[in-house]
Amino acid sequence: MTRSATQYRHHPLLVLIVLLSLALTACGGGGDVLRSGSGEVVATLTWVPPEENTDNTPLEDLEGYRLYMGDSPNSLQPVIDIPASTTRFEITDDDVFSAIGSTATGRSLTVYFALTAYNSLRIESSLSEIVSKAF
Repeated sequence: MTRSATQYRHHPLLVLIVLLSLALTACGGGGDVLRSGSGEVVATLTWVPPEENTDNTPLEDLEGYRLYMGDSPNSLQPVIDIPASTTRFEITDDDVFSAIGSTATGRSLTVYFALTAYNSLRIESSLSEIVSKAF
């Protein structure tokens, strides 16, 4: 059964706090060094895909995820769209620098991450749990 845009407006896309859990793991050996331009993987996010809409109906049109990043849990910005078939995403230093900007160079930094899911109508869920990694 196809849902109309009106039905989605009345029922936000997903309950991500329950159905989409993030696990953040650091990659690489030794101390973390954040270098712009190297393309080095600095963190990996993994999650369980949602299966239901907030009205408990089956989720049949998951289109993808949107990764949010920021240097504060209150300043998260959307930076990368991720295909629906993905449940593991490697974040590079380039991704972090494009999200945080040049202010990250030469100082200790904590980066915050969260995901949303969106459907074929591009209706986006609320943010998942926010996780962080210190560099």
